[in-house]
Amino acid sequence: MKTDRTFVRATFRVFGNKGKPLPDITALIGMKPDRHKQIGDLATGGGIAVSRETWSIEEREEVSDEDFAEGAERCLDRLIDRLERAGVSEKLRAAGLASMAELKLGGFCKEVRNANVWHTSVRIGRLAALGLPLGEDFYQLVEEELPL
Repeated sequence: MKTDRTFVRATFRVFGNKGKPLPDITALIGMKPDRHKQIGDLATGGGIAVSRETWSIEEREEVSDEDFAEGAERCLDRLIDRLERAGVSEKLRAAGLASMAELKLGGFCKEVRNANVWHTSVRIGRLAALGLPLGEDFYQLVEEELPL
């Protein structure tokens, strides 16, 4: 993804098995996806058909580089709030789909040293209660991508 904007996002995703469609995640958890790719749809940013169905919701913010870490924390906290209110982890466990879900925290910043996100004990406890893995995926914008 080529971008010249500093942004952060927290994403909740459910991945299907290769070649097998997911059950109706929207009906299961009572939330509409921000992105839903079915088997055979074209991948974002490329002409390759996806072999795994993906269903996701996200919280996203454009932020200044100086506010990058705090913006990431806000996005993650808002996403956790949404998942907790909807009882998502319990519904996924009951349907046997918890192992197919994950959280991802990421974004693009001008100085990667600004991507040092601080997780409080309260946030760590909330994440643990969800029972979902959390990955972090931060990128530094390269000079040629920065606005003049």
